[in-house]
Amino acid sequence: MTPAACNQVLQVLVKYGKSVEANTLFDNMLNARISLENDTSFGFGVNSETYNIMVNESFRLGNVVEALFLFNNRKGTDKTAPETFIMDALGYNNIIAKLCDIGMLEEAEKVFQEALDYKPVKREHPNVHPCWISKMVPRYYEVDSPSGMANVTTFKILFNAYFKEESIDKVLKWFKFLLFETSLQPSYVLVNSVLSRLIARGRIEDAIEILGKMPLRDTEPFPTCYELVLTELCKGGNLDSVLYLVGLMVRYKVGITPKLYSILGEPFQKNDFMDVIVRLLKRPDEASYADLQIEQPAGLLHAPVS
Repeated sequence: MTPAACNQVLQVLVKYGKSVEANTLFDNMLNARISLENDTSFGFGVNSETYNIMVNESFRLGNVVEALFLFNNRKGTDKTAPETFIMDALGYNNIIAKLCDIGMLEEAEKVFQEALDYKPVKREHPNVHPCWISKMVPRYYEVDSPSGMANVTTFKILFNAYFKEESIDKVLKWFKFLLFETSLQPSYVLVNSVLSRLIARGRIEDAIEILGKMPLRDTEPFPTCYELVLTELCKGGNLDSVLYLVGLMVRYKVGITPKLYSILGEPFQKNDFMDVIVRLLKRPDEASYADLQIEQPAGLLHAPVS
């Protein structure tokens, strides 16, 4: 039987409280070496969903130690069993979320670090038999990103947990890591969510610094990111920072939303800069960035200024 088929049986056993039978089936799946006729390749009898089923059941019963043991010991007891199972992002995200839900952030961080540290060399995938999978799934895998096995969802789970605990410095540490040190592409929804929560906690200077660095990535910031921060800056009358961010938008040709025009109009109606801003935003290719005479706001030591 394939892991997917065995998982269905495992789900039923767990659902009806057959713990002994479920554990026996899990052990058998973990020890299984699976091959097909005329093919010398072997694969595991488990997948990440198998682990999620068992880990979730342990958490449901309050056996956190058992859940961690199951997750951390991904090798069968049989001497002929395959090498240690390589967990994917689905498995990591599941247990990290469970640990965060019960406030065990320290343990969640350990699992997260394990996901980040996983950087294997290119080789044949040991977990999936090539005869089972779709032709769209590669037979070989390689993880060469600083994010390892973690994905955007992994970071999102941690951000939510850190905000709940008001660990803002940790949010900033890993948000910057996600944006500037990995090849992952977070959605504008996640970026805006983090920025808005930083602003709500009085960390608008950090939000400005992050926006200042984001254009240096292959993917430019979303217009709504600027819209979010500029709205707050205009409310506070911080016109120097407003001009700085507008200058970045002009320089990197970030699209301007109608809402942004209205946001900028209010604080600059009686300011000589308004005509220049409108002209630059409407015709960035014809205008000179120097027209704004913008200087980097004080305190933004790491943001680009040239």
